[in-house]
Amino acid sequence: MRLTDATSCLIVLLLMMNAERVNAHDLLEMSLEELMQVKVSGATLRHESIKNVPSAVTVFTAEQIDQMGMDYLYELLGLVPGFQTARGGDYPTEYAYSARGRRIGSQSREVLVLVDGRDVSDPRSFGADATFNLFPLELIERVEIIRGPSSALYGANAVNGTINIITRKNRHKTGLSLGANNRREGIFQAAKSAGDWHADIAIKAFRDTGEEYWLERKSAPRAASADPIEGVYLNGSIGNQATTLRTTSQQLKSKQFYIFESVSNDFNSTRQTFNQFELEHQFQSGKNLSSKVSLNYLYTEQNVQLEILPAGALAAISTPSSNAPLYGKAVIKAQNYKFMSANDWTVTSQSSVQFGLSLLKNDEIQATTFNNYNLDQLTLQQYPISYHEDFGHSTQIGLGKVQTAAGVYAQYLGQINADTRITLGGRYDRYDAFGGHLSPRMGIIHQLNEQQTLKVVYGEAFRAPALAEVGLVNNAYTIGNPDLTYETIKTWELIWQAQWMHGVVSVDAFHSQYKNPISAGFVGATQTQLNGQGGHTSGIELEASREFLSYFLLRATYTRLFELPEESF
Repeated sequence: MRLTDATSCLIVLLLMMNAERVNAHDLLEMSLEELMQVKVSGATLRHESIKNVPSAVTVFTAEQIDQMGMDYLYELLGLVPGFQTARGGDYPTEYAYSARGRRIGSQSREVLVLVDGRDVSDPRSFGADATFNLFPLELIERVEIIRGPSSALYGANAVNGTINIITRKNRHKTGLSLGANNRREGIFQAAKSAGDWHADIAIKAFRDTGEEYWLERKSAPRAASADPIEGVYLNGSIGNQATTLRTTSQQLKSKQFYIFESVSNDFNSTRQTFNQFELEHQFQSGKNLSSKVSLNYLYTEQNVQLEILPAGALAAISTPSSNAPLYGKAVIKAQNYKFMSANDWTVTSQSSVQFGLSLLKNDEIQATTFNNYNLDQLTLQQYPISYHEDFGHSTQIGLGKVQTAAGVYAQYLGQINADTRITLGGRYDRYDAFGGHLSPRMGIIHQLNEQQTLKVVYGEAFRAPALAEVGLVNNAYTIGNPDLTYETIKTWELIWQAQWMHGVVSVDAFHSQYKNPISAGFVGATQTQLNGQGGHTSGIELEASREFLSYFLLRATYTRLFELPEESF
C-alpha cells in the first residue's frame, strides 16, 4: 500500500484574560458537554445533537468564533480535521479549501456550501469559494462542517464535505474598526418586528491595502505588488410565520497581485458579484407532516482584467505593429433557478421520515473576453494578427450552455432500541446531459455508555461536470471537454466519540473509493479536464478539546491521509 505523507496537526489555545471580561456570550459560559448538545441541521435536515447525527461533524458557535480572533471562513476551516486550506494564485481573494485530500480544479467543487440551507454554488463552476472563502465570521451564528458524502440529501457536488452556515439573526449592532494593512471595517445589523411580520438585515463592508510582495513576472524582472481587497456582504429577510423572502448579496474587488500568473499593477483587477433571492412558504400538510416549498434565483458575475503576454511579445506578428502587452477583459455571467419541496413526517416519537424534490436550471449567460489583439487569429496562428487599441475584438470563452436537473430524496430516522439509532436514505438525480445517479446512505449510531458513542456510516455521492468544465473554449490556459461524465465516490466511516465533564474526543477512520474522478490532463498539447482511472483514499481524523480551569480551552486536530489516488490534486 502506497503511503502519502499528508499529515497536519493544529493546536489552538484560547485565553480569557480575567473573570471580569467573561459575559453571557463568552465561550466557556457554555461547557463542552453543552456544546456537544448543540443542534445540527445540515447532516439530516433535522435539528439533532452532534452525538446523534450519522456523520463526522465539527461545529463552531458564535460564542466560540468571537473568542478566536478570526475574520473569515477559510481561517476557521484550518481548525477542522480532514480539511486543508491554501492561498491561491489566480486572484487576490482566492483562499481555497479542500477535504480529505481531494481538490478539484481552481475552485472547491468537491465541497458543498450552504447559507441558511441555500446552495450558494456558482452555476457555471459549481464552486463556492470565489466569494464565500472570505465570508465574515462576525455574521455567523453557527457553522457546521460535515465530512464525507452528502449527496443522499443534497445531490451533486456534496462529495467530500458540506459546510452549512447559519447566519446571525435578531441582532442589533453598529461598529467601525481599524486594523493591519490600513484595514477599515464597518458593520450594521438590525431587526424589527411588527405583529406577525419580522425583518432582519446585516451588512458588513471592508477595505484594506493588502500585503506587499515581490513577485516573478514572465520574461521580466521581479516586480513589487500588493493584494488590496474590498468587499460588501449583505444578508436580509422579511416575512411572517409562513412566508419569508431572503436575500444574500456579496461583492469582492481586488487589483494588482499575481492574477493568473501575471503581474500588471496598473491593469490587473477582479470583481466578483453574487446575488441570491429565495421565497419560502411553510405549511402544515397534516397532523404530523410539515412542509415547505421554495423558489430560488442566483446570479453570479466575474469581471477579470489581466495581462496575458508581456510588452513586446507580439510586436513582430501584429498589424499595425504594437509593443503593447496582450490584455484581456473577461466578463462571465451565470444564473440558476431552483424549485424545492421538503417534507418532514413525524411517524412516532422515535422515528421520522424526510422527503422532497428539486428542479434546477443552470444557465451560462455570458462568457466573453475583450482583447486589444485578435485572440482568434492568435489561437489559429493566422499571422499577422490585428491590434485593437480600444479592445474592439471579443472572443467567446464559453458555449452559453444550459444545464437542467431533477432530484428526489427520502430519509428514515429511527430508534432500533434505547441505545441504537439508524439512518437510511437515498436520492436520485438526473441531469439532461449526464443521465441519472442514485446516492444511497446508511448510518448506525450506538451509545456504548453514557460517555461514548460509536457510529458506522456508509454513503455514496457524485459530482456532475460543471458548465465551465465542458464548455470552456478559446482559453489560453485550458479548454473544456464535452465528453466528461460524472464522478462518484463510495465512503465507509467508523466514528468514535467520547465526552467527559471537561473533555471531548472524536476519532474518524474512513475509506473512500473514487470512480471516473475529474481532473486536469492533456489531450496532445492541450490542457483540458479528463475522467481518470479512479482509486482509493483512506485516513484518520482526530479532534479533541479540553477545558482548563475557567479560562482556557485547548483544541487539537490531527489528520493522516493514506493511499491518495493520482487525481487527488
